[in-house]
Amino acid sequence: MVKEISFKEIIEMFEVTFAHQMYVLELVEHSDHYTFNLNELKAILDQQLIEKEQGRYFEYANLSLSFTRSFIASANNNVMLQIMDVLRDRILMYSVANYKLYPQQRYFTGAHYNELIYEALIEENYEKIRQILCEWRIKTRERIMMIGSF
Repeated sequence: MVKEISFKEIIEMFEVTFAHQMYVLELVEHSDHYTFNLNELKAILDQQLIEKEQGRYFEYANLSLSFTRSFIASANNNVMLQIMDVLRDRILMYSVANYKLYPQQRYFTGAHYNELIYEALIEENYEKIRQILCEWRIKTRERIMMIGSF
């Protein structure tokens, strides 16, 4: 039996993920020792767009989280990746459950934000990435608070 995830818990999970992304962004921006794996991010994004087109939500959501994990992996921090892996499973469970509970509310926004992030990474426009991540955080939080879905 799986324990239900509360709205508070899911928001907190996204907050941790957001904090990790912002930390990694700062690390890569200010150090020559860290870089984003652009080839991996692009491959994940391309596959995510295919899954979106096919309407395969589980695969789509999983790839969205893979994109985030690859982003965070740039820090070469195994503890952050372990935390991401635990959160990933719980976020995915929550996402799929809400997708099935609220079929009239289809959210495929992860690919949109991942595309914007990828394009800004190519440009090395770190300020734009910060803005995108902040917007994504606000929109995700609003969706969870207002309707319990994302």
